[in-house]
Amino acid sequence: MLNGDICIVGTVRNGGEGFKRTLSKILRLDSSSGVSQVIITTNDNQDETDHLLKEAANQSDVFQIVRLDGLINAYKNRVERIAVARNFALEKILLSKHTPEYTIVMDLDGVNDEFDIVKARKIIEKSSLDWDAVTANQIEAYYDLYALRHPTWCPDDCWRELENAKRRRFFKKKNIRLLRDEYIHNRQFKIPEDHPWIEVESAFGGLAMYKTASLKGCWYSPRDSLGNLTCEHVVLHKQMIEKGGKIFIAPDLINKAPIEHLGPASGRKFDLSK
Repeated sequence: MLNGDICIVGTVRNGGEGFKRTLSKILRLDSSSGVSQVIITTNDNQDETDHLLKEAANQSDVFQIVRLDGLINAYKNRVERIAVARNFALEKILLSKHTPEYTIVMDLDGVNDEFDIVKARKIIEKSSLDWDAVTANQIEAYYDLYALRHPTWCPDDCWRELENAKRRRFFKKKNIRLLRDEYIHNRQFKIPEDHPWIEVESAFGGLAMYKTASLKGCWYSPRDSLGNLTCEHVVLHKQMIEKGGKIFIAPDLINKAPIEHLGPASGRKFDLSK
């Protein structure tokens, strides 16, 4: 059983229509959801995001908005800005007078605009596995290889592998398309919802639920131990794993895959033997 309250955390900049839909979904949550806090970090918006966040905070006393204007000038790389924003939210959770039992980190760009938190709780409750983080799957194909680390499926940064391969081969559009299929889209499997949970070293997929206690002493970073730019989730999860944490993809914990992240070769049958 998931006995305890939940904090929802997200970061947004110029969220657009996807953010508007997701925010509306969060605002409609009632007491049965178990959500006691919503923390959203934001910075340097040029659309109506600031206005929407102000309205949300006025409508619900569980909303906390953390404004970090100026990040765009302090950090030129988007991943660096996101890592800073996520760390502000994480610190706010862990230093709060009341620490929630669970923390849901979600993307706010529209991939979770139909997310059902009550259903998610039931999915996680029925598992007998010992877990510290449970992450989402998508109907169309599992898209988030940037945050994924698995010994055979995606052991390294696939985007860095792609860039290295480009340098080794003739720089033609046809070759680039084939390389993208090889390193990215061919790994974006369609995972059946009834497949057992998949243990990974890192994953996100736009949504993850954590036992908040498992996040203590961990932080996001956009750089790996060698100083290479990498996904901020990978660094956080590496710290969790080193402390004995267990991270899973739950195939029936479903949200949406951004179409722009998929390709013609995405959606192959899930098979890690090939």
